[in-house]
Amino acid sequence: MIPIDKQAVIEACIALLQQKLASLEQTQAEQLNDSASQGKSTAGDKHDTAQAMVHLEQEQNNQLWQETTRQLQFYLQPRWREVCTKGGPGALITTDQGHYLILNAIGKIQVNDAFVMTLSAASPLGQAMMEKIVGQIIHMPRQEMHILAIQ
Repeated sequence: MIPIDKQAVIEACIALLQQKLASLEQTQAEQLNDSASQGKSTAGDKHDTAQAMVHLEQEQNNQLWQETTRQLQFYLQPRWREVCTKGGPGALITTDQGHYLILNAIGKIQVNDAFVMTLSAASPLGQAMMEKIVGQIIHMPRQEMHILAIQ
């Protein structure tokens, strides 16, 4: 298993969320430009429907932006950088099957040459990892994982 540093994992998560926010902000700007450039059409209903669709897309994008901002603020909390000795929120757990960060699920991230799966403490795997220590086995329905390290 490739060794990995918890600080580097947290920084990679923060960078991923910042990149996602930048992309959402660019999409918002493009939507505002598109909305402003559309003049009142004589087509009536077609124009109103198009405007409603643009407004709906703007609302969905805004909700994604708010959720991503919330996740970023969560990852920026200094308490997650503390070293953990057992499974729980903020723990980076290395098993014989891979690396797992128990915090907020934002997917699989790459740190140097290793991949880390971020998962929620409420997920089935997150629950199975709670309170576990190095050397214990995590039993899941179709696999077992041996804990090699916890940070």
